[in-house]
Amino acid sequence: SASNCIAAPSVLICLHAGDVIAPCMLRRLRPTVRCLSLLLPLGSYLFLSSSLRLRVFLACPTVRGTSSDARLRVMSSQRDCAASIEVEKKYLVPEGLAERVEKVGGYNVGKKQFVDTYWDHPQLCTLGVQDCWLRRRESAWELKVPEGDVAHRVGGERTVFREVSGPEQILKELPCWIDLNSAGPASGADDLERILVSLGFQPFATFETVRAKYALPDFNAHIDSDEVLGVGGDAGVWRHSVMEIEVMCADRDNISAAEATIDQLAQLIGAEELPAKQGGKLEAYIRAKCPVVLERLVAAGIMSR
Repeated sequence: SASNCIAAPSVLICLHAGDVIAPCMLRRLRPTVRCLSLLLPLGSYLFLSSSLRLRVFLACPTVRGTSSDARLRVMSSQRDCAASIEVEKKYLVPEGLAERVEKVGGYNVGKKQFVDTYWDHPQLCTLGVQDCWLRRRESAWELKVPEGDVAHRVGGERTVFREVSGPEQILKELPCWIDLNSAGPASGADDLERILVSLGFQPFATFETVRAKYALPDFNAHIDSDEVLGVGGDAGVWRHSVMEIEVMCADRDNISAAEATIDQLAQLIGAEELPAKQGGKLEAYIRAKCPVVLERLVAAGIMSR
């Protein structure tokens, strides 16, 4: 028999009677788990929060040699959302970047300017402690969630994320990470900000970026060179520079190849990786301006002190 819906995918984990998984661990596993097989004696019970949105199948005890044990299989299904995998590493901005890019067959696409605003619960950092980041860039919403089995980091930040774009798709993804039950029903894309406010979420980081973008068609990659400026009370007070090399993947099978491409390209243009505590735009802003958020992220193992 089956009930509810579920999350998405990648390895097989087996648990036996007596093993315990806390809900917070399930949430952390969700991006990488394709199938959970739980071996439980007949008469045992497994209690799962309905907010975890899992599909549960109970097979008969004779299936696949389970003998007196019943096999409880929690299968995953593909998320119905517009998502892509971003593989990105951050570097110090080298001198003469444009010339270096041209030597490897790249070219300058142009410059653009935009303001990013990141949302989370100001005290609990509900998303941040799970390495999830919800951003509004001008009028466009995007949610980055962790992807991959290992949290490879450069400059303190994870290098592989799955991107979910647009309010409607974000509202479908968020229940995998936070409980939206108290927020009431969502009737459309315009409800995202209302729901966030009802959960106590608010903007915690806002800054402006002046970006020079470079395309590298031979590598199927692009480079962003960012000059980041504070806004409002931070205008003229806080600034940061960072270069990002990024390759987009259609699925997880291409992540290793994308990382190898980025490493090769960085070597060719002579890029130097960021120091351990000098991260990208958001990490630098959090370290400079958000002490409460920083403490939460350090306690959760997302950032180092």
